[in-house]
Amino acid sequence: MAAQPKRRTLLAPGNEAEWARINAEKRAALTPPPTGDKRYDAYVGALAEHLAVVHELERPAWSIEPGRFLDCFWFVSDVAGFRAVSISQAPATFRRRGVFVPERSLHRV
Repeated sequence: MAAQPKRRTLLAPGNEAEWARINAEKRAALTPPPTGDKRYDAYVGALAEHLAVVHELERPAWSIEPGRFLDCFWFVSDVAGFRAVSISQAPATFRRRGVFVPERSLHRV
């Protein structure tokens, strides 16, 4: 069998340098399709905007489309004590979408 090309997730935490190198035209063409789950669509929008803020880039237009925001809060984990930490640490780009995840969860180990 032929070797499959290695796929990388552009918006995964830890790939910030790769994101920063992509020019504005290419970023505009990288609109991810809906996942079928509004929670994950909001998470992807928040992550894209967060990376843009961190690297002082213009946020992608698709990241602020209405389908990238939730109508109710979503705490990414059910672990005891997670809510308090998530509320206090979630980056603004996540909080404004109703997605609560500790900021440290966005770092690669």
